[in-house]
Amino acid sequence: MQTINLINTLHKGENRLKLIFNYQLSVVDKIKTISGRRYSRTMGKWHLPVSTNISSINQKFINQLKFILVQQTKELVQRNAVIIIDKKQKKIHLKLNNDESIKKELDKIEKSFRINNYPKWIISGTNRNYLLIKKLLKQNNYKYRIEYKKEIDELQENPIVKHYVQTMVMRNNSKKTIEIYTPFFKKFVKNFDKKEIFKLTYNEINTYVKRQIKNRNLSEQQQKQLISAIKYYYEKIQGRKKMYFNLQNKTQIINHRPAISIPEIIPILEQVKNIKAKLFIFFYYSLCIEFSEIAELTLGRSKKLLIPTFQKYPEEKENILQIVKNYYEQYKPEKYFFETELNKTYSKEEVKLFIYKITSKYKLVTIYKKVYLQICKQIGLNENSTKNYLSYFLTFLKKFNFKHPLAITNEQIRNFLIELNKGNYSKN
Repeated sequence: MQTINLINTLHKGENRLKLIFNYQLSVVDKIKTISGRRYSRTMGKWHLPVSTNISSINQKFINQLKFILVQQTKELVQRNAVIIIDKKQKKIHLKLNNDESIKKELDKIEKSFRINNYPKWIISGTNRNYLLIKKLLKQNNYKYRIEYKKEIDELQENPIVKHYVQTMVMRNNSKKTIEIYTPFFKKFVKNFDKKEIFKLTYNEINTYVKRQIKNRNLSEQQQKQLISAIKYYYEKIQGRKKMYFNLQNKTQIINHRPAISIPEIIPILEQVKNIKAKLFIFFYYSLCIEFSEIAELTLGRSKKLLIPTFQKYPEEKENILQIVKNYYEQYKPEKYFFETELNKTYSKEEVKLFIYKITSKYKLVTIYKKVYLQICKQIGLNENSTKNYLSYFLTFLKKFNFKHPLAITNEQIRNFLIELNKGNYSKN
């Protein structure tokens, strides 16, 4: 039976168990079956993790190999630490290669916490804590060095990138924004290292953006971050006019208006008091008839449209028939379903404005939602973006008391955005 001695060693900063034995190919073959085993060319030895269950592997190779631990792991642990002082944030970052021997003492320090799955501590940067950390490290035989955390602009070698970061700091951009934008902009500058980037044309910038998105397979969020980082330089720092990047493939929007089913339209119609208005909404949003067809809708044509609807939704037949009956009794149409007071047909434009006016007057939010969700679906927005966009859009409409969007002027939209910018809102 071959005896293998296990000796504690430090290999590439990691505690390992070095195997000492008389070389035999059959022994090596068995060692290769042990989980976590590695061979070091520098040591010229096989080695195992310190967590290896020696009893278990002795049982596995009973009467063949015998593993004997010659030295305790604890005696060979090399303890190193780095104290990083962050003057700006008034924090102390403590990095350790092993914190088991000192963990309980560090837990007792005021306002200290350990970063999960990594021996790094962040501690309140008081002088008392600083002296206490040094004392604990000495008591537990740690070798340590002291560093001062550099700001992100101090880490930049390229003067353009450094100026970019410093500008963001001076403009009070958040630390997170700076950390997100800087790598994108740094890569952008590096790509044009043989050109003066402030002289780049829009086409050159646009080509770069599209190439990055394609080659790096950037997510929708990363695409926005890339564009924002570049726009920040040209618009905020260089003072150029706003740049727009159309990255989506051209999408044909066939119909913004979804068909609202009869069961869904009934609760909406209940919000509308005017009987004629009810039927305008019904024909346009539920039966999806265009403005021009509604304007020239004859009595005979209306019956042909209603019959298939009743066959599809028999349970709602009575509700719709009652609305139509009340309409006939009140307005008494003769030839066309919708007639003016002079027994003439409405124009296409009159129908359009009337429907928009009804939607606005009765604040038919369900219709706004349906139409907007249809648009989001057709242009391929993901679920999360759709949810966010719809929320923002409804906030916008609420500001105008749910006035129809086409009745809101460009000037009103601009004033709304200016008001948002002055308020306490996030950039999104």
